[in-house]
Amino acid sequence: MAERIGAADNWEAGSAWVLAPAAVLILVVLGAIAVDSALVYLGQRQLVDAADSAATDAAGGVSESAFYGSSTAAGGVVALSTSRADQLAAASLSRQDLSAVTLSSSRVEVAGVQVCVKLSGVVHPIFGSALPGHPFAIRVTAVATATAAASGAPVRHSSLCPLPRGG
Repeated sequence: MAERIGAADNWEAGSAWVLAPAAVLILVVLGAIAVDSALVYLGQRQLVDAADSAATDAAGGVSESAFYGSSTAAGGVVALSTSRADQLAAASLSRQDLSAVTLSSSRVEVAGVQVCVKLSGVVHPIFGSALPGHPFAIRVTAVATATAAASGAPVRHSSLCPLPRGG
């Protein structure tokens, strides 16, 4: 009878080895999901940094005609030039490291002394095509606002240009 108990123990111990490949496969899939999630987060952070930098640079685009051409006794008027803000934002974006995200659209809005930069991009996950139900591309957005101060130094504001809702 002691022999029979030992034989049952050996059979049960061998069945655990059958589950080992499934456990390895699950770990590989979870690792792929973790890598793709980290890549999407990196792409989002790069886009936010690029939007912040572009907005801060664009806030330096003071309209020279409004500032120097003003006839007020107190001095020039601080107002942003839309074309100059666009140029400065585009130059700033061209200097950014966007290795994890592909920039799909950028929009610069100017209202008085305030500039808002809205960026949209696409992140392509590394393992996305290998996992069923996982998207091949993930859209990320970033919004940043800056205000040109009367002294000429831009001041960043984060709540003046809300993120778009929906698709």
